Amino acid sequence: MSVVQIAYAAGVLLAIGATTIAILMMVPAGRKVASDLVGAFGSLAITAAVLIGVFLAGPWALMVFFLLLAGRVAFEAAQVRLGNGYVLGGVAVLLTLGSVLHEAVAPVLIALWFLAAGRLLAVPWADNSKWRAVIEVLLFPALPVAILAQGVLRPELMALMLAIYVLIETFDSYALVVGKVFGRTKAFPVLSPRKTVEGLLGGTVCLVITAAGVAYLVGEPVGLACGIAVAVGVLGLAGDLGASRLKRIGGVKDYPVVLKRQGGAFDIFDSWIAAGAGVTAGAMLWSML
Repeated sequence: MSVVQIAYAAGVLLAIGATTIAILMMVPAGRKVASDLVGAFGSLAITAAVLIGVFLAGPWALMVFFLLLAGRVAFEAAQVRLGNGYVLGGVAVLLTLGSVLHEAVAPVLIALWFLAAGRLLAVPWADNSKWRAVIEVLLFPALPVAILAQGVLRPELMALMLAIYVLIETFDSYALVVGKVFGRTKAFPVLSPRKTVEGLLGGTVCLVITAAGVAYLVGEPVGLACGIAVAVGVLGLAGDLGASRLKRIGGVKDYPVVLKRQGGAFDIFDSWIAAGAGVTAGAMLWSML
């Protein structure tokens, strides 16, 4: 699929979402759920429209967008984790600039990403260590947002990166609706108390069905689309929980707010950053084999 086709598909999904909310508003039993969804849906629609517009505008617009995004999300994460986000915000901008200007930088960033993860997992480190906090912010989001930027600017991956964003938001929307209607069992009581097992399972099933339907209509392999949908859902959930973990350690509810209903830029894009960076890293490593 092309970027334009994915933009059309996203528009159709947004229209379906708006219609669903309108129908719920007309049903007495569904009005409360619909009222809870209106604000979140409005913020989602604004964010999706801006991002899709940037993709359609082309590489230069994407480059500027990612430099701003990298600086903002790293600033937010470091502000919460360290109390000062300006230095790491600047570092993230430089990493992203290097990644988008020269594709040879991306494999280095991927290697550093894996090394940072290995350092935190394999070697004990005091929780209150400043250097541990720095590496945690580099691990997520500073390095992955720079890797995602490289994926977005690669012609062969650009459409896939936008598709991943659409899949992430579709999964979150399905999980939110199913969780509000059927959710009873908290999936992550400490890291993300609002997520339920029922919501996550329902969101996954609905996401796979949607991905399969869209793939069938546009003539893409249905099995591959379903596999990508599941992988994106898992990676996106990991990103969401990773961002939540930093907030819990920092003792805050939200990152510095950009949109009232969705929080900061890191709150908005955390799942996409994780999933997009993971898929970009996987594609680049596969191409080297």
